[in-house]
Amino acid sequence: MERAFNMLEMVISCQKDRLNMFVSTIRKARSNEAEQLSSIAFDSKAYWGYDASFMESCREELTLTKENVLQQPCYLVEAESKVAGFYLLQKLSTSKVDMQMLFVHQEFIGKGIGKKLFVHAVSTAKEMGYSEMEIQADPFAQPFYERMGAVVVSKTPSLSIPGRFLPQMELKF
Repeated sequence: MERAFNMLEMVISCQKDRLNMFVSTIRKARSNEAEQLSSIAFDSKAYWGYDASFMESCREELTLTKENVLQQPCYLVEAESKVAGFYLLQKLSTSKVDMQMLFVHQEFIGKGIGKKLFVHAVSTAKEMGYSEMEIQADPFAQPFYERMGAVVVSKTPSLSIPGRFLPQMELKF
């Protein structure tokens, strides 16, 4: 019986590893992918259980344009032949960049895609000469950014929901 239990534990462990191990690549997003990335942003935000009216009020700020993708650093990660997530940076000053968007497809949340994108975004920002990153985080994403080393510096008003405040975070590198 003990041997069977140990075998079961081994199978479960292998299945967990298999779920977390897949080949993924990061590449620059193309302008014709703006609509798909907007859809990922919207669905990713909805993952946290926001109601339909809240989500509709956020739609505009979760929408990328072809110009965003062409004019700002925008990278996506592909995994299992799908776009698994993306990020978009925006210059704030000669030393500071804004993590304007970082979203992970619901199917890949909790599988290391967000961390991979964040590390790539920081590397990209450093290569571009920035030394600080600002992040206006969704409250559900705050713990993720804290694990990545960002700290809350203030609260800022939401652009889409009057009376709602969001953690304003920063990372110095």
